[in-house]
Amino acid sequence: MLQLKNLSEPSLLVDLQKVRGNIARMAEKCHKHKLIFQPHFKTHQSIQIGCLFKEAGVNAITVSSLAMAEYFAADNYSHIHLAMPPIASQAARLQQLARKTNLSVNISCTAHLQALKNTDGISVFIDLDPNYGRTGIDIANHNLIAALVDEVEQSTHDMAGFYVHNGTTYQQPGATKQLHQNALKAIVLLREKLSYNGPVYFGDTPGCSTAQSFEGISHLTAGNFVFYDLMQAQFGSCSEEDIAVCMACPIVEKHHEKQQIVIHGGAVHFSKEQLISPSQTAHFGQLVHLHNEGWSTLQPNCHLISLSQEHGIMQLSQSVFNSCQVGDFVGVLPVHSCLTAHSMGKYVSFDGESIRTMNL
Repeated sequence: MLQLKNLSEPSLLVDLQKVRGNIARMAEKCHKHKLIFQPHFKTHQSIQIGCLFKEAGVNAITVSSLAMAEYFAADNYSHIHLAMPPIASQAARLQQLARKTNLSVNISCTAHLQALKNTDGISVFIDLDPNYGRTGIDIANHNLIAALVDEVEQSTHDMAGFYVHNGTTYQQPGATKQLHQNALKAIVLLREKLSYNGPVYFGDTPGCSTAQSFEGISHLTAGNFVFYDLMQAQFGSCSEEDIAVCMACPIVEKHHEKQQIVIHGGAVHFSKEQLISPSQTAHFGQLVHLHNEGWSTLQPNCHLISLSQEHGIMQLSQSVFNSCQVGDFVGVLPVHSCLTAHSMGKYVSFDGESIRTMNL
């Protein structure tokens, strides 16, 4: 059992019961809609957390870096999809990894395919952009997509499918339902234009958490849902109760004249991902009260409003400020759990277990 009094440094607490619940709901959605569940592991980055996915029947995963693929390959997944285009200097590492697991990568141009020319056994997915503006070929540019398909088919690598990250749901959170449907329509149209019946990997947590239609998709690859966070709660992807990680930070100073506390918890712990609350407060997290079995509901008007490298300043309500003492640990739910988890490198469960990630 975790004893908060034994904490001596900023710690990322994880509620494994909530994690299991989040995984189970997404797995059930996949089962309901006849999708293959191939979640993205960039959020948790932990073999131990990955075991909870294995309990739910997952044995194929998606990752965001070659180092992450190498880390998870040690845990014997049947298929690892690297959702990042290759570069030529990675060829030897990719080849070594392909000898250990069924490996696939994203490509979106000839240069990516050429980066694989001295490798074998690596299949490719063509990355498609549904008007997000990051990587990938414009999903509506059917001629360019078809030309790259032809290039792949003439190469030594297998054309495994298409990959779509619908990041537009992060850009316009109030329009998630419509943006999800727009992406599905584009995928269905692509299938018709190319007479294509193979796999389409698709994943974004806002859309995949809330949608009840997945026409044209074969695999679901969302990842943030494992923990969720304040951003997802504000988007409507989850409830506050679904958020499964919480920073525990010690109070190092109180500013009575400003009704603020200073915590040991800065940009190196939270990152600088910011959110605008419904009350129009720009913040990096919101306070909860900690106990040995979890944390309370969000405390109104209690936000992490400023970050330097190691320090954070929290503006509190009068009652919460009065209850805080220097040396106490306060809980802060993060704006973006992916970046906080990456920054921290490990978790502490309420069983008192230390859970490592690939970054420790």
